[in-house]
Amino acid sequence: MDDPFSMSAVQARLGLLRQLGTYAERLSTLSGNKAPEQFQTNTASLANSLKALQGTFVSLSAINGTNDAARYVGPLGTIVGIVGKLALDQKRDEALRKAIIDGEQPVNQLLDFLKEDLDKYVATTRLAGMAQQLSTASLFYNGEKNSLTREQRQLRLAEIAQLAEAYKLLQTASPSSVVRQMKITHQTLVQATKENSPLSAGLVLGTIDEYESSVAGLLDAIQQLHAINQTKQ
Repeated sequence: MDDPFSMSAVQARLGLLRQLGTYAERLSTLSGNKAPEQFQTNTASLANSLKALQGTFVSLSAINGTNDAARYVGPLGTIVGIVGKLALDQKRDEALRKAIIDGEQPVNQLLDFLKEDLDKYVATTRLAGMAQQLSTASLFYNGEKNSLTREQRQLRLAEIAQLAEAYKLLQTASPSSVVRQMKITHQTLVQATKENSPLSAGLVLGTIDEYESSVAGLLDAIQQLHAINQTKQ
């Protein structure tokens, strides 16, 4: 299993969270795009971005053939194929509808994997560990502060403040809620397509704005935690 706390593994998953937002945004707006060249450019760009991300997970998989990263490769490959075919299809509206419906299962698979892996990264045990670090640092400071120099006290207090901020961020930035928002966005897109009703680009894009804000918050929390782990090594 690849280390869920390695920054490269986490960054790949955050990259996928962002890319799935782009996927939903592009497919929701392509339906109203009547310019063939721009349509092909946008779909080709999306396919290339997804393919690059698939390559990242292939590289992570090479570290250990049985790791968690390997399971992302297949669904990503399916989506790359779907979007790549869409870029070449001349019957755009029909092809777009098929692409959205065909992409439902692999996107849901990826979201389920992301929820499991990212929850693992900021699981209750992880929060409990950080709470223990914060408590230990505070007790140590209170017990030793009279024997510390001013500079030493400032360093200890800065460490405690950093631990407290990271702990607060991890409490509020829930991977489950981020993935849940993406599922709502994706399901809105798929449902409108299956019912053959006009895609509400405004509705989809509105949920994407919320989603991207949550992804940014999660990224901040993870970067803080990584910085603390690096400092303590």
